[in-house]
This record gives sequence, C-alpha cells and structure tokens, in this order.
Amino acid sequence: MSEQHPAWTRKRVGRNRVHWVAYNDRVESPDRRIIDQGYATTLPEADSAAKAALAAAGLYQARRLSTGFGGSRPRVPAEKAERPARPAPRPPQSRPREYLYTRRHSDQDESPLIAAHLVVKKTAKRIYVTRRTIGPDQIGTDDENWTSDEKTIPLDRIRLEREGSVYSSGHRHSDFYTTRDAAIGENPASGPEPFVVLRLRPPCTLDEIKDAYRTRAKEVHPDRGGSPTDFQAVEAAYRRLVQEAEVAER
Repeated sequence: MSEQHPAWTRKRVGRNRVHWVAYNDRVESPDRRIIDQGYATTLPEADSAAKAALAAAGLYQARRLSTGFGGSRPRVPAEKAERPARPAPRPPQSRPREYLYTRRHSDQDESPLIAAHLVVKKTAKRIYVTRRTIGPDQIGTDDENWTSDEKTIPLDRIRLEREGSVYSSGHRHSDFYTTRDAAIGENPASGPEPFVVLRLRPPCTLDEIKDAYRTRAKEVHPDRGGSPTDFQAVEAAYRRLVQEAEVAER
C-alpha cells in the first residue's frame, strides 16, 4: 500500500480572494494529484475548505505547505484558474447644476429682468459662470443648450459665498447673486422691491424718499467704487416711489 501524505497550499491572489489547492502527496508518484481546489475570502477559510476537501476524499492529518510541491506553483486547470471578473466601473455621478443670477433694469419703472448664468467650474478662489444666459423659467428645460466651449466669467468665490453677491466689471458691470430672489431684490419682511433698494419701510413721505435716495446714490455711485447696476436700481426705485407718492398726495 502506497504511503500518502495529504497536504494543501493556499495563496492570496487578490483582495479578499485566496486560492487553495488540496493534494494527495504520494511518495512514489512524480505528479502529486490534485484532490480539489477553490477560492476563499480569507486564509483561515481557505485552510478549512482545503482540509474539508481532503477529509471528503478520506485523507486526514493533512499538512499545509508554504509553497507548492517541488517549489513550483501548483498546476491549476484553465477552467478553474480564471481571474475574477473586474467589477463594472461606476458611472460618473452628475452633480446638480448651479446658477448665479444677474438683473437688468429697463428705462421704464418695471420689474427688473433676471438672467441665469450656469456655474461651469469652481476653484478655491474663483467661480466661473457662463457669459451666455437663459431666463430663470428656462432652467430644467430643453432650452438649456449649453456647449462644452462656453465662454466664462471669473468671479471672486470667497466674496460671493460671504456676501451672497459679487460685482464683475467683465459683464456689463453687473452684480452676480446666488439666488433669484436676491437678484430681484425682494424681501417680504422689508416690503416691495423699491423700498428694499432705498432701505425704507412703507409708508414713507416724499421727503423721506428723497433723503434715502441721496444716501443710497452716494453709496453705490460708480465714481465711488459702486456698481453701475445698483446705481441704476436706486434711480429706478426713486423714480417709482416719487411717482407713487405724488399720486397719493393729490
């Protein structure tokens, strides 16, 4: 009866993947016969699986070898030696679109015209928005036909996030706002837009409107470093409130 020396080897072949091979190590046989083989997630699991395979073949008191027989790697049938399939790459996660808003006042005392600029890129100090605009009601529709080569306007990101708006001389001397309401200038707690622009609370007398206009005009005048857009808004608000006050006094 030939002497038997059951044994097994195991080796990591990837992350959480261990290949084990169980042998019947016959002394007189130059080719040690493979009893079974497989894969496990950990080294202890591989040891247990190999010993169980040998026990099922009636082979006990097996020993584990640190290397394959003869110092070479065990021969593994091609159908069992296939590499694990690589996981499918994760699809890129699309981040929600962000917008900044600008406003433009017409010559008439009408509501301001609001435009939305798409945020293209952000860095630690800058935020880049499209020079081209769409209307706020076009957001989320097929009218958002942005292209990959959109011309952009760089803005001061730190000031924008700190103050909620930032002035740019590169786009018709406009202020960019983080929200549409901020661009409109509406604040329900402070009253309609003209009062917000002049920092007044209704009701106001004609003299109070004129005093508020002089103060705000000095603050936002372009010659003093203010924004032309805000200066136009102050003038438009003043004309509208004066007109309403004169009508009320008749």
